[in-house]
Amino acid sequence: MFRATDAVWFSTFLEKAFAARLRRSAVRGDPIAPKGDHLPHLEDSIVINRPIDEVWAFVTDWFNTPRMTGSGIIGLRQTSPGPLGVGSILQGRRTVLGFETRNTYTGTEWDPPHAFAATVEGRPFRSFVSRVTLESTADGTRLAVLADFELQPAMKLLWPVIGPFLRRRWHAGFAHAKALVEAKPR
Repeated sequence: MFRATDAVWFSTFLEKAFAARLRRSAVRGDPIAPKGDHLPHLEDSIVINRPIDEVWAFVTDWFNTPRMTGSGIIGLRQTSPGPLGVGSILQGRRTVLGFETRNTYTGTEWDPPHAFAATVEGRPFRSFVSRVTLESTADGTRLAVLADFELQPAMKLLWPVIGPFLRRRWHAGFAHAKALVEAKPR
């Protein structure tokens, strides 16, 4: 029989088991380590050998999102009327540890073709803020994405284990996005 005291013991055990991992990652300056406000932070950028308008068109076509992100997104579609912009709402489906969940994305910034940002509501996040910026460079366009998020309690316990995996998927998603955009004929 499972008792409430068992849950407390297990929670304490997991916290102690993963505390050492968090300390090691913080000492190394690992980007998956929680920041001072204890929110996980992911940030990455890549230069894509295409003009800024082409890259903008690609990353804001929500059909492309599942193919390029590496973050478990199954689908993303706009549900609010009118053109995309601040206040636009998108509904998304994603898998997290093999389970499907739904998220609601609300646009908080829209500056074509330079930046867009959104907040995300839904499991496994308590809060999630993502910002995408594009910048013209001599070699093409620098695509940069950053995300700050707070996880639900159960996922907080798992973060030291799944954080490095998510970071690798996040980085691989950038390389895949670059390949997809550059594969399109000019």
